[in-house]
Amino acid sequence: MSTALASDSYSLALELHAFVRSLDPARYRDELAASLQERLDALSARFHALAEEDGGSTLVSLQVRLDEVSEIMASYAPSAGRREEWIALGKQLTPAYEALAASLSDYQLHCPNIRPSNWTRSAFHMTSATGVVLLIELVLDPSWFLPITVPALILALSMEISRRFVPRINDLLMWLFSTVAHPHEAHRVNSATWYTSAMVVLSLIGSPMIGAVAVAILGFADPAAAIFGRRYGKTKLANGRSLEGTSAFIVVGTLVAFAVMAVFHPHVGLAFAFGAAFVAALIAGLAELYATYVDDNLAIPAAAAVGMLLAQWLSAF
Repeated sequence: MSTALASDSYSLALELHAFVRSLDPARYRDELAASLQERLDALSARFHALAEEDGGSTLVSLQVRLDEVSEIMASYAPSAGRREEWIALGKQLTPAYEALAASLSDYQLHCPNIRPSNWTRSAFHMTSATGVVLLIELVLDPSWFLPITVPALILALSMEISRRFVPRINDLLMWLFSTVAHPHEAHRVNSATWYTSAMVVLSLIGSPMIGAVAVAILGFADPAAAIFGRRYGKTKLANGRSLEGTSAFIVVGTLVAFAVMAVFHPHVGLAFAFGAAFVAALIAGLAELYATYVDDNLAIPAAAAVGMLLAQWLSAF
């Protein structure tokens, strides 16, 4: 019974993931309200039935999560065509889904994250990327990269560990960064830890140009992919990504990487700058597309750096 309940919960969680994604402000359409109501009714009935099953003492935590989702669905009845009500339901279900996904991970069942539209987070991404690029190119000597990034990673890891053992610390951090944090970060390694890990990797490479290009691609191409993918994505690719979103990533990544090299490293030449920018953006885009267990904040800059190193190697022939 325990195994069956976990398996059934996983299957239902994946359906809930697709349903909640359809309630994102960038995806919601008024003409879908009727079909959304049918999906809500069906999911509500199935969650209620599953929550009533006896999974035994080993699945108490999972059943608590099932109850939470069931109660939210049972108590919510959005009016047909009322956009704000459906979006509000999505906001309520998102943290409940992430808590359910975290419980399922205890049984080696991996559920995809929900990354809702967050314009504040996108603006923060681009602003911080611009600031880091300027620090790399205009302020810091490469010899300072590791002395700065390693302590930052140690601090991030310390906070990561402490919030796992002290729930109040986790609650406090999620409240402090509520405007830019994704709901799944309450249960999984947060973006700051992945980002500082990437900064250490870039520091080990020791190239200001590669570091600045990698940070720029992460800061601008990743939000572009999210925005275009949610709004225009129709051709599905891997891990919930779309051809439209990935294309936006590569185009924006190429442009910002080229701009960094053209402005701060004109000696490399425009032809190399454009070619290297495209290779870095393409490989980073593939990493963003297929990364499952490694967060974008590490996978994208690391892959972009690999692309730059590959472009440099090819240019030598």
